[in-house]
Amino acid sequence: MIKGWNIRWITSVPFFSLIALGFVTGWALYLAGSRAVVRDLVQELSRETALSVTRELSSFLESAQNVSEVNATYLENLPDEWPLEEQIHGVFLDQLERCPALAIISVGYLDGEYYEAQRQSGGDIRFGYAGDSSGGVLTFWPSRSPSSDSASPVPGAASGSLGIDPARYDPRDRPWFQGARAADGPLWSEVYPLWSDGDLVITSAVPFGGFPGGVTSVVVTLGQVGAYLSSQIAPERGVLVVFDEHQRVVAASRDHAALQPLSGSGDPLLEEIASFLKNGRLLQEGRSSPGLPPLVVDVQGERLHGAILPLANPSLKGNDAPRWKVAVFIQEGYFTAPLVEADRFALYVMGILFCFFFLLAFAVAKIITSPLQRLQVLAEQMDLRNPLPSKELEQLGLFRNEVGALARSLLAMSSRLHEDYSIIRTSLHEKESLLREVHHRVKNNLQIVSSLLSLQASRADQDAELQQLLETCQNRLHVMASVHEMACGAEDVSAIEMEEYLTRVAASCGAFRQGVALDIRVRGVFLPLGDALPCGLIAHELVENAFRYAFPGKRSGQVSLEMYRRNGNCVLSVRDDGVGIPPEKAPSFPREGLGFALVNVLAEQLGAVLQRETDQGVAVTVSFEPSSFLSAVDR
Repeated sequence: MIKGWNIRWITSVPFFSLIALGFVTGWALYLAGSRAVVRDLVQELSRETALSVTRELSSFLESAQNVSEVNATYLENLPDEWPLEEQIHGVFLDQLERCPALAIISVGYLDGEYYEAQRQSGGDIRFGYAGDSSGGVLTFWPSRSPSSDSASPVPGAASGSLGIDPARYDPRDRPWFQGARAADGPLWSEVYPLWSDGDLVITSAVPFGGFPGGVTSVVVTLGQVGAYLSSQIAPERGVLVVFDEHQRVVAASRDHAALQPLSGSGDPLLEEIASFLKNGRLLQEGRSSPGLPPLVVDVQGERLHGAILPLANPSLKGNDAPRWKVAVFIQEGYFTAPLVEADRFALYVMGILFCFFFLLAFAVAKIITSPLQRLQVLAEQMDLRNPLPSKELEQLGLFRNEVGALARSLLAMSSRLHEDYSIIRTSLHEKESLLREVHHRVKNNLQIVSSLLSLQASRADQDAELQQLLETCQNRLHVMASVHEMACGAEDVSAIEMEEYLTRVAASCGAFRQGVALDIRVRGVFLPLGDALPCGLIAHELVENAFRYAFPGKRSGQVSLEMYRRNGNCVLSVRDDGVGIPPEKAPSFPREGLGFALVNVLAEQLGAVLQRETDQGVAVTVSFEPSSFLSAVDR
C-alpha cells in the first residue's frame, strides 16, 4: 500500500501519527496522573482530618476532665465561712469563658445543694441553683454574656429569676453523681439527656471529700461536638461521624440522629462504616492496618475516600473514659470537579496545538517534497537533444542539502546522457548511411541481374516459353529491387510503407489486361524489410496468376489487392472475380505450379496462415504476425 503513496504522505503521515500518538499518550497520562494525585491527596486529607479531629476531641474531653479535677480539689479545700454561691459561680463563669467547648460546670453536695453555670445555645451563660433556698427546685438566672462587662450575678433564688422548674432537682439522684461516688474516683458517664433541656451530653465527674463532700462535674453536649464537626468539613466536601464502642452515632457533621446504630440504619454510608469496622478497617496512629487497601466507598454515585481512627488519649482517667471512634469520608468529586474545567481547557489547548502541529506536519512535508517534485518535473523535461542544462536545475544545485546533491547528480547525469546521446546519434547516422549504401548496392546488383535476364530473353525469341520464364524471373527481381530502393530512399530504413511498395509490385506484373481493373487498398501499414519482401513476392505471384488465368479470352473483371491490420496481425488479400478454378483442379490448389509453391514457401517463412476461397473467382488470404524485432508501425 505504501508503494503507491507520494513523498508528501510518506513524510507527513508518520510525523502526524507521532504527534497524534504523543497527544493521546500525554492526555491519557495526564488524566491518569491527575486523578491518581487527587485520589492520593483525598486519601491523605482524610487521614490528616481524622487525626486532627481525634486530637481536638481528645483535647475537649481532656479539658473537661481537667476542669472537673481542678474543681474537686478547689471545692474540697474551700473554707466553710466563704460565701459559697457567689464564689462558686464566679469560678465556673471564668472556666466557661476560658473553655468554649464546655457546656455546663456544676457541683452537687451530699446535703443536696447544687450549683451550676451553663452555656446556652446563643453563647450567653446562666447560673443555676437547687437546694434548701429554692425548695429543691432548679432555678436559673442570667449571668453576664462572655463578651459583656456587667457585674457578677446577684445571689439569691428569687432575685432575677427566669423561672422555676416544676420538678424538684436533687443532684444525688443523677447518674453522674451516683457513679462518681460509687467509683470513688474520676468517672465518664454514658451519654444521657440533660435534665434542663433534654440535650444529649456526656459528663466528666470527680468526687471530693471534706464537709459535706460531693461531686463536681463538667458537661460536654453532643450538639457542641456536632457543631465542631460541621465546622471542620463542609457538607459538599464530605462527612465526619463520631461513634461509640457500641457502634452508635455520637455526633456527625451532617443530619444523623445521635445514638443511631450504624448497622441497620438504612444510611448507605453508615452501613459501609459498619462493614469496615466488621473487617477491622481502622487506622492506628494515622496508618492503615498492614495489608489493607485505603477505605473507598461509592454512595449515590459519589466516590468517597475515608479513614477511621479511634480516640486514644492516655491522659483520660477512669475505666469508663469514652472509647469513641472518628470516621472521615471525603468526596473525590469535590476535588475533581475543578479538574473537569481544567480538563476542558487543556483539551481545548491541546486541540489547538494538535491542529497547529497537523498544519506544521503538512508544511514540513511540503517544504521537503516541493523541491523533490520540482526535480521530478525538471527530470521529465530533460531533452537529450538540448545540451544546455535547465537554469532552475542549476539553481537547485546550489543548495547545500540533499536536494542540492540530487540536483547536482541530475546535472551530471544529464551531461553524461547528452554525451552518450551524441555518440549514439553519430553512430546511428553512420549505420544508417552504411545500411542505405548496402540497400543501394543490393538494388544495383539486382538491376544488373535483371538486365542480364532481359538480354538473355531478347536472344531467346525463338523459344516463347523460355522467354516468358525469363521475364517472370526479371519481374521477381524487380520486386526485390523495389524494396531495397525504397529502404535506401526512406527516412526510416527500418519501416517500409506497404501502400507504395505494393503499388510498385502490381506495376511489375506486366501489362494490365484491357477490361480488367486492379484495385489496391492499403492504408497506413508499415512493415520491416524482413516482412515486407515476402509480402511483396506473395502479392506479385497472386496478382500475376489472377491476370494470367482468371480472365481467359476477352473476359473482363476486377482484381483486388488489400492489406490491413486486424487484432495485431497483418492480413494480405488478393481476390478476383474471374472464372475461378475448375473442380477437377480444386483439390490440388494451391499446391500446383511454381508460383503457388513460392507462395507456400514465403507464407511458411512469415509464419502465416494461408486461406483460399474458390466460390466466386479465387480469393487468397495470408494472415501473419509481424516479426518481433520490429513491429508494424501505424502512421
